[in-house]
Amino acid sequence: MMHNLMEISLAPSVPASLRVIPTKYNMIIHLWTHAFHKLLEALRHASFSSPLALEHLQDFIYFAYTFYTGLLEEPSLQAFCAGWLEALGDLACYRMAVAAMVTNSQLSGAALTTDAVSQAAAISADGSTDAKEKSKSEMSARSSSDLLEACIDDSPTPSVGIIAACMMDIEPEKERWRGIAKEWYAQGLADTPGTGKLHHHLRLLSREVEGEELRAVYHFVKSMTTLHPFLTSRELVLPIWSSTVQSRRSQPDATIPELFVLLHGMLFTNIQLDDFTPNLACFLRRLDIEGAEEREWIMMATVNVGAIMEYGRPGGVL
Repeated sequence: MMHNLMEISLAPSVPASLRVIPTKYNMIIHLWTHAFHKLLEALRHASFSSPLALEHLQDFIYFAYTFYTGLLEEPSLQAFCAGWLEALGDLACYRMAVAAMVTNSQLSGAALTTDAVSQAAAISADGSTDAKEKSKSEMSARSSSDLLEACIDDSPTPSVGIIAACMMDIEPEKERWRGIAKEWYAQGLADTPGTGKLHHHLRLLSREVEGEELRAVYHFVKSMTTLHPFLTSRELVLPIWSSTVQSRRSQPDATIPELFVLLHGMLFTNIQLDDFTPNLACFLRRLDIEGAEEREWIMMATVNVGAIMEYGRPGGVL
């Protein structure tokens, strides 16, 4: 209904006074909130205890993904392209969550039985989900030529076992959707570079990836110091600088980006400032010896400028 209303209000034949309806009534956010987000959250919570809800969640994500992709391609709605891109990024994040749920359910529910091994072998050989339904008796009824054909497979067998190999195929799906979400948010930033909320989304996608702590802090600083800052990001960034993680970064084997994040954690939280000078000396010494990649220099420079601006603190001097 909202989709149709937007199309009608933006038609060339409509008076200019009516073309402001989508913006005036914030229809882009209302469309996402009431038509998709509430149901997505309800299904996500229900999916933890109901496989049926998980199935419905996947179907609804694909429906919403198709819907917003269609909006993105409509010439008459290009003025709201930033909203469609953010919604597509959010949907990709939900798909990431689904991949994690499927992985956890399979890891907790799969048992290393003869039946399970037979099913996993059938899935691997046939390449379709229909093979899951085959029983052991059906598999033994194969002709001898089929069995001989299967034995001639020269591909190396997985060292971790067939079932584990099948399960491990789920994890790349999560990372694939993480990459897709990043692409949508990055495209949104290319269209509207001053949107702090999109930087906040990119920070969330980087925080749980090993070796991406510097990028997470970079996007946090950008989310707070950009033209349209996302103030909620200040409260949600604290887990990056928890005492446990900071202690690990202070170890002798910490990398240069980890030392950099450690130093800014001290500045942002005002904790362990007595250790700032020796850690800074260690960081500069390592930087002189090992150097850094160009992208790391750029991110560190941006974060340092953000620190001068007090990380976008409301009421700051700058």
